[in-house]
Amino acid sequence: MPTKPKLVLSILLLLFMGYSAQGQVFKYGISGGFNSSRLVTKRSLDTTRFKSLLSPHAGFNFSWRFYQGLSLETGAYYSLNGGRRITVSDTLITRERYGYHYFQIPVALQYIHKEFIFIKGGAYFGVLTDAYYTQRSGPPDFRGRISNPTRYRNRFTDLRQDFFPLDVGTWFSVGMQFASGYNFELRYSRSLKPVRRVDKLYNSVFSVSLNYIINYGEKGTIFFSEPARHVFYTEFAGTTFGASLNYEYVFFQHLNVRLAGRAGLGFSPFNAAFAGVIPLGVSAIVGKKNHHLEMGLAHSTALDKDGVSLFGIGVAGYRFQKPNGGIFFRISYNPYMPSYKIRNLGHWGGISVGWALKGKQKD
Repeated sequence: MPTKPKLVLSILLLLFMGYSAQGQVFKYGISGGFNSSRLVTKRSLDTTRFKSLLSPHAGFNFSWRFYQGLSLETGAYYSLNGGRRITVSDTLITRERYGYHYFQIPVALQYIHKEFIFIKGGAYFGVLTDAYYTQRSGPPDFRGRISNPTRYRNRFTDLRQDFFPLDVGTWFSVGMQFASGYNFELRYSRSLKPVRRVDKLYNSVFSVSLNYIINYGEKGTIFFSEPARHVFYTEFAGTTFGASLNYEYVFFQHLNVRLAGRAGLGFSPFNAAFAGVIPLGVSAIVGKKNHHLEMGLAHSTALDKDGVSLFGIGVAGYRFQKPNGGIFFRISYNPYMPSYKIRNLGHWGGISVGWALKGKQKD
């Protein structure tokens, strides 16, 4: 039985061997899609009386091909499961929803036939991060909707004490791989043990995913001897909710993907007063030539007369930047979580304009 250090070194060696194969053995990518989930009994009977709720999942994945069409795959995902119910009468409409959030690590074996059709199967391990129930009710308007649907009509119940903190289950999927690096996947997953304490219910989830393997093929990718690693820019709204000056540095690049870290200093009009805001973050930048998709995470610390406020912020958007530097422009969608509470999720956006110091492109 190998010792823990030897086991870790063996895993790292396998990953290095795959990485050194120029994307033919070791592959990595990003994934996103939607879930249709239910809580079911051990015999897969639905007792919740809630309809399935379309909810998102997103994450990244790694795969290591060890023999012809066989690969070992893992990654990390954030998944929201839930359900909904609507009760309508002549005088009252009631909308009920429940949601439960998991951070998941899947492990699977994949077989791909002729680099086109693939199947996967394996296990997943999930950690519960939040569980809640909300209700909104009110009189119907002329369109059959709740009139004056203000936040004051919401009722919230924390359900985390009703759930077990861990979820272990199995999953399998089928899909199609395309030469562009994109693949389409249909997945079903189910808990092996109960996830809810009182009634011993299990997670049952159907998922549809669109995945992008960043280093699937090397055709058309661009290499740089001295890439434009340094970017200075001004951001309006976005991660500071006001305005900020920022510096970004590209610390990793492989094929057509870059990883960049950022730091800044700005201000925002919180509570009818100005607050100083310090944004920090990391982003993955994917694309060729001038046009890029950017996805990342940021943390902002706001300081005002009332104290310190913390925000977790997502970054997803379009980025214009020439390979060897010059003008920089970004427009982004920025969902945010005050105090890192997912139930307080809000929606925001931002625009950034700046300059990237010029780099030298290989001939």
